[in-house]
Amino acid sequence: VSENKQAEIVHRLATLEKVSPQVLKDLDEALQTEFKYAGAITENKLGGKTAAAKLMSSLDKATESMILSSIDGIDPNMANEIRDLRFNFEDIQKIDDEGIRLILKEVTSEDLLLALKTASDELKIKLFTNMSDRVAKMLQEDLESLGPTKISDVEKAQQKIVSICRRLEENGAIMIDRGEALV
Repeated sequence: VSENKQAEIVHRLATLEKVSPQVLKDLDEALQTEFKYAGAITENKLGGKTAAAKLMSSLDKATESMILSSIDGIDPNMANEIRDLRFNFEDIQKIDDEGIRLILKEVTSEDLLLALKTASDELKIKLFTNMSDRVAKMLQEDLESLGPTKISDVEKAQQKIVSICRRLEENGAIMIDRGEALV
């Protein structure tokens, strides 16, 4: 199946809301054949960007990149939304300590401070343990004294950090554990 056909399938999947059971069965068979993807689609409701992002997670990195590039040509906004669903700020926890330190080198203090405003305690701990004690302590103090902040500013800072993670992953500098089985 051509790159464009694969991109079209994923794009259509991302824009679906409900599918009849027979169409679901046909789509499942096609996906198993075309993507060597077995059996994870079991619901009668299939579709949307979340389903497309989940499907993409079953693909190898090269195929995922190729399909997303093709979707960029069809619908760049859709491709970006699928990318956003593939990896979010909290997923940084899935990166090893060496990768975290590489990311921290590229993140501004201001973006990190804002991004941590709504972060889980687990993610904060993961990040703080990959900083010097002095820097971690200063950041924790700044975070405690940070007043009310617009959620849009927090999300923008988080998105900047996610973009850094994606770029580093694409360049092979870090690996993100997506829970994929090794073959």
